[in-house]
Amino acid sequence: MSKPPIWVIAHRGASGHAPENTLPAVGRARALAVDAIECDVHLSRDGVPIVFHDEDTDRLTGEPGAVGDRSLDELRGLSVLGLGPGSIPRLREWLAAVHPLCPVIEIKTDRVDYPGIEAAVWQEVVAAGEAAAAVAISFNLDTLERLRALAPEANLGPIFEGRPPPAIWDRVVRLSPRTIVYDGAALESDDVRRARERGWEAWAYTLNTPEHIRTGLSVGLTGIITNYPERARAEIDARRARKS
Repeated sequence: MSKPPIWVIAHRGASGHAPENTLPAVGRARALAVDAIECDVHLSRDGVPIVFHDEDTDRLTGEPGAVGDRSLDELRGLSVLGLGPGSIPRLREWLAAVHPLCPVIEIKTDRVDYPGIEAAVWQEVVAAGEAAAAVAISFNLDTLERLRALAPEANLGPIFEGRPPPAIWDRVVRLSPRTIVYDGAALESDDVRRARERGWEAWAYTLNTPEHIRTGLSVGLTGIITNYPERARAEIDARRARKS
């Protein structure tokens, strides 16, 4: 996985410009010269990894119901924000669209337990030839620990809401993550430094305003997760110009 000085990571694709977690959002992100594209993954009722954020389909499709209660065919029949049927991609489709950029895959087990999701996701990642490039992230440390046991080579990243609780830091260290994903609303330079001193990446979500992005850069983040990648790129370029 190539390493830019500061990663620009498109959150759910360029979701400030196209419907989140769809292939058009991937295409828009690619046009904005991002380094990585992030998505969210659930399992369909028949065990297929699909790219979608919410646990329920109502907000994005107008059709209420749990993602995990629908088969792949039923999910593919839904329309995301008017894009038409087929606009919920399978993970394998999404990976193909993202290549050769870095795929960042959030495994959505913080609210719903999907037995076997770790193996299902990793199987798709390996089949796509992305095992070395992909970064699997989750709010659920149990999920990441299961994935580490399945795939010792995987690039992993715990996500935190609020500041990381000190009580779980030993678990994080044992996980040997590739990155830590911080809550952009609770950024502290001490937390960022703690990750970087161990040689880990320090990313944060979701930094959308120029002011917020500048704050992230000032505390030493190595990755900006944003709905507006062009804003992050502009701030990174401006910062580099000021230092030259």
